Amino acid sequence: MVLGSNSSANADGVDRAGFGFAIEMSSVPLACGNCHVAKVVVRRLPSRQETFSDSLINGGRGWPTSQEALAAGLARGRRYVWELACVAAPPTACADE
Repeated sequence: MVLGSNSSANADGVDRAGFGFAIEMSSVPLACGNCHVAKVVVRRLPSRQETFSDSLINGGRGWPTSQEALAAGLARGRRYVWELACVAAPPTACADE
């Protein structure tokens, strides 16, 4: 997959506790032009209500490619969903993670 200078992607999923989430990532080039910053928004499904947003992934420092920035955004969104599910679900649901 080759992405342009302003890139975005989506990932939907359902966690072990049965909650549905949409993870939306975007990558924008920094003014210097040689790296990209990532932003992630997590929305609860089916309402699409925003539950989490982070635009300072990696402290606002960039990645060399938009693909790397998107991967970091996806990882951050998944980590948030996992943390939320482990708090909301019984302890045994996350014991094997």
